[in-house]
Amino acid sequence: MKNNKTWTKEQMEKAEKLVRELMNEEKTEQSVEQNLADSLNSRLDVDGDKIVSGLKEGIRSFYENYEAGKGKGLKALADEKLSSMLERYDENNQRMLLLDIISACAEISGQEMSDEKFQKLSLGELKGMVQEYICEYAILTMDCEAAELIADELKEKDIKALTDASEKEKQELYTALAIYILKVTGELEDIPAAISEQEIGVSTAASFETQLAIHEWLLGKLSWEKVKEKLKLIAGAALLTLMAFIGLKLAVFTASFIFIIVQAVVGMGIIGTVTACIFGMIHGVSIITPILEAGKWISEKTGISDKVTEGKERLALWYHETIGPRLDAFWEKIKKRIAALVTDNAQEEHTSQAQSTQATRKEQEELTGEYVQA
Repeated sequence: MKNNKTWTKEQMEKAEKLVRELMNEEKTEQSVEQNLADSLNSRLDVDGDKIVSGLKEGIRSFYENYEAGKGKGLKALADEKLSSMLERYDENNQRMLLLDIISACAEISGQEMSDEKFQKLSLGELKGMVQEYICEYAILTMDCEAAELIADELKEKDIKALTDASEKEKQELYTALAIYILKVTGELEDIPAAISEQEIGVSTAASFETQLAIHEWLLGKLSWEKVKEKLKLIAGAALLTLMAFIGLKLAVFTASFIFIIVQAVVGMGIIGTVTACIFGMIHGVSIITPILEAGKWISEKTGISDKVTEGKERLALWYHETIGPRLDAFWEKIKKRIAALVTDNAQEEHTSQAQSTQATRKEQEELTGEYVQA
């Protein structure tokens, strides 16, 4: 997958420090949103209420799609959301939208495949390819390194404390705002400037949910098959939500549409890594449902340290030796399909040209009286 991040320990420490500062500025008599808006206005010349509202909208929209996917499954969710996006346009613009999305997915995957190469595919084929990418391969955009960092964090801290999941939204908002501020001030250079506050909210929420799923798996509350399914759903729901926000920003599908999709997805991976470093550092806790008592008992009774090492290896194998090769095979299948269509079209053009030449010759012979009917 496309990966251009060059973040440093210093950048991560700045992110953690800013989150702590934001939380220390909290006034108990005010709402979380008002506290965040005040903190933002004190640092940047922006509309704090609007930015915080956008961050919250991104978080809320992700969870709406994520919860819907839990009920109906990712495949049905992808079909429904793609159909909803497409129905706003005529057939020509539907095709342009799908061409841009699949081209963006190719670029994210490191494939050199422009719009022109997909032009031969039918509308149904394009939609099916986009849906398959979302359901099977979007997980690779979440950045395996983030999951491995979580495991390292667990091993180092030995799960010193747990917190109620009701705090998750608040901490997601604080983290999302910190990332927004660091992006605007240039402290996190690798977060693309084109990413909106809504997209930051989506990516932050998806990252938190990813980490929650991995924590629960390591603690034995999710099986390996269930955590794989959950991680795919999180990534798919996040990508669908990002595409919906991006579609609203642009009325015309152009090269900039592809660029913004790519930037948003690259940003999602980077934000996931940043969030992984912040996660568990806020007040020294991990954001997971209180399913076990905190402290040394967890390490002794669950063998969490051994599970962390095993988990890192298993996640890496799944990402790089299972999903990665399947994604390569996905693009190879598309290339072969396009090549077959090009060959068929060439044969049709050759046949048509031959028939046209024969018809022309026949007309000429009839005109000269030399044509003899068989």
